[in-house]
Amino acid sequence: MKHITLLIFTVSKSSSKAYRGLRNIARDELSLKDYANSLKHWNYIIGNYKDNISHLEYSSRASVRSKLKDFENAIADLDTAIQINPSFANSYITRGLLKVYIKEDGCEDFSKALELNHRNASRMKERYCD
Repeated sequence: MKHITLLIFTVSKSSSKAYRGLRNIARDELSLKDYANSLKHWNYIIGNYKDNISHLEYSSRASVRSKLKDFENAIADLDTAIQINPSFANSYITRGLLKVYIKEDGCEDFSKALELNHRNASRMKERYCD
């Protein structure tokens, strides 16, 4: 397994260049299945770059948390992602699947994703609902 070492330099927390660099490292770590370090970087990004944060950062951290089997916090991140951008259908699909995985009802999320024209929503509803 490849490991990425993060070198911290003194930069302004408002620096968009530093934000983009950390975001890319967190994404690379996720791709390399280095979930623990990816989570650390997403936590740092979300905690320190408030001006740059969108629903995508919370969705990304939810992906890492689900890989670490931290489903409750992954769902909480998706809740936040949906509050930030209620039109992003992927968050509903992912949250619905996580709910199904932990034996909760994800049908409302699949219905919302279908309403938003997500390509897999109909299949998820057929498979897990009614």
